[in-house]
Amino acid sequence: MNKLILDYSKWRCGKDGENSLGEGSTLLLNDEGFFCCLGLFSPQLNPDITEAELIGTGEPGDLATLVPLLNQEWDDGENDLVSTGLSEAAIEINDDDQSTPEKKIAQLKELFAPVGYEIEVINQPKTV
Repeated sequence: MNKLILDYSKWRCGKDGENSLGEGSTLLLNDEGFFCCLGLFSPQLNPDITEAELIGTGEPGDLATLVPLLNQEWDDGENDLVSTGLSEAAIEINDDDQSTPEKKIAQLKELFAPVGYEIEVINQPKTV
């Protein structure tokens, strides 16, 4: 099974409130230096993705570069990319204000497992 790394210390999830992490807007990469889960995963799935391409971008379908699992070509003759269903489900999990970061991690692991990816969380503070 392939592995994706979720860096808890750089993760922006939720909108605001007790179930959110990070600061700023929830984007692939925001101006404050925080990434949503897909922003963290994109360069791991396609090493050609740069932070310059991620910054200020809302979702994988808005990228100009193909990222396996996260976006796909839209057959409209324009060579546009759209987010995949997997991406849309991950966005919903990531941005949910009602679930804790720990629940989000469990849901993301469950979401990515059937497509052959395990998620390893790093830099997660120890809970008391």
